[in-house]
Amino acid sequence: MMRILLLMVLVLVASVSVALLVMKDPGYVLLSYGNYTLETTLSFFGLVLLMAVYGIYLTMHTLGTIWWLPERLFQWQHQRQIEHAREGLSSGLTELAQGNWRSAERRLLRYVRHSETPLLNYLGAARAAQHLGSLERRDRYLSLAHEQASATASAVELAQAELQIDSGQREQALATLELLKGRDSENPYLLKLIACLYEQLNDWNRLRDLLPALQKHQVLDKTDMADKELEVIQNQIQLAARSKKRGALQQVWESVPDSLQYNEALLLEYGRQLMLQNAGDEAVTLIARALPKRWSEGLVHLFGLLPGSDPERQLAIAAAWTREHGRDPILQLSLGRLSLRNRQWGKARIYLETSISLLPRAETYKELGILLEHLGDQDAARNCFREGVLLAVSSPAFQFPDDLDTVAEPDESVEPSSQKLPPLDYAQDK
Repeated sequence: MMRILLLMVLVLVASVSVALLVMKDPGYVLLSYGNYTLETTLSFFGLVLLMAVYGIYLTMHTLGTIWWLPERLFQWQHQRQIEHAREGLSSGLTELAQGNWRSAERRLLRYVRHSETPLLNYLGAARAAQHLGSLERRDRYLSLAHEQASATASAVELAQAELQIDSGQREQALATLELLKGRDSENPYLLKLIACLYEQLNDWNRLRDLLPALQKHQVLDKTDMADKELEVIQNQIQLAARSKKRGALQQVWESVPDSLQYNEALLLEYGRQLMLQNAGDEAVTLIARALPKRWSEGLVHLFGLLPGSDPERQLAIAAAWTREHGRDPILQLSLGRLSLRNRQWGKARIYLETSISLLPRAETYKELGILLEHLGDQDAARNCFREGVLLAVSSPAFQFPDDLDTVAEPDESVEPSSQKLPPLDYAQDK
C-alpha cells in the first residue's frame, strides 16, 4: 500500500513538473521530407509519439495472443484433464476403501491416461478387479502398472504378490516373491511376506533357513522372533516324525541350537514323538538329563507315561526328585504310574492318593480307581471313578428340587449296563 501511494506521489510530481516546463517553454519541432514540412510544439509531438508507441504495442500484443491461442487452449485443456484425473484418483481410492469395487475400478481408469500417478490408478484398479473376481483384468492392470513404473517395479511386484496371496494363489505368489528377493533381499516387508507364505505352505525347512535374515533385518521383535523359531522347530519335529524316515527325527533335534536344547515346549514335543516311535529309552534319558536343569511339570507328566525298557531305573530316577519336589502333585502322579508298571501296588496307591490330596485331577482318580478295582475294593473304585467324572465334566450337575420326598423310580425302559470297567492296564500281580 505504501509503495502504491509513493508511486502515485512521484507520478503526480513528475506530471506537474512536465506541465510547468511545457507552460514555460512548449518547445518547437520541425519535420521536413521533400516538399513537405511539419511544424508543431515539442509537447504535442511527444504526446503523439507516446500514443504511436502504445498503439504499436497493442497491435503486437494482439497478434501474439492470436498466434499463441491454440497452444494456450491445448494447455488449458490438458490442465483440466489433469484435474479430472486427480479427482478420479481421489474418488476411486475412496470408493476402494469403502468396498465399492465396480465404481472404484471405473473411476480409477476413466482418466488414467492423464493421471500424474498412473501406477496408483492401475494398482487400485487391480485390487478392485480381484474383489470382483476378474483375475484376468487384475493381471492386465498389473502389467500396465509394470510398464508405467520401471524404477518402482518392486512395489508393483509386492502388490501383485499380496493380491495373489489374497486370492489363494500361494505358489504363484511365492514365485513372484522369490524373483523379487533375488533383486531386493533386504526388504523387511518382502521377507515377512515370504515367511508368511512358507508358514502357510508348511515349508518349515525353508522358513528355518530364512530365520537369520528375519533376525538381521529386524522383521520381528525379539519376542516374536523367539516364538517363531520355536514354532518352526516344533513343526519340523512333527514333520520329521510323520515322514517315518530313519534318523530324520534325531537329525532335526541335533540341529536345535544349544540355547533351546532345554526348552520345555521343544522337549515335550520331541519326547512325545519319541514315545510314538517306540523310542522310550531315548526319551527317558533326555528328560532325566533336562529336569535337574529346569523343572517342568509337563516333562514330569510325560516321564511317567514313557514306556522305558527299565521301569525300575525309571522309578528310581523319579523318586530322587522328591527330595526337592516332593509336594508336586504331578510328580506324585508319575511316581504312582511308574509304581504300577513295577507292580508295586502299595506304593502306587500311596503316591496316587498323595497326588489327589495335593491337587485332585480326573486322570489321577482314574488311575487310582483302576488300581482299587484290581485290588478288589469295588466301592472305593466306584467312588474314584465318580469323582474323576465330576472333575472331567465342566457343566454343572442337575440339581434336584428340595421339596421332593420320594426317591425317583428307576426308568424300566433302560436296561442295566452290562459293560464292565476296563481291566487293569498294568501287569498282573503274581
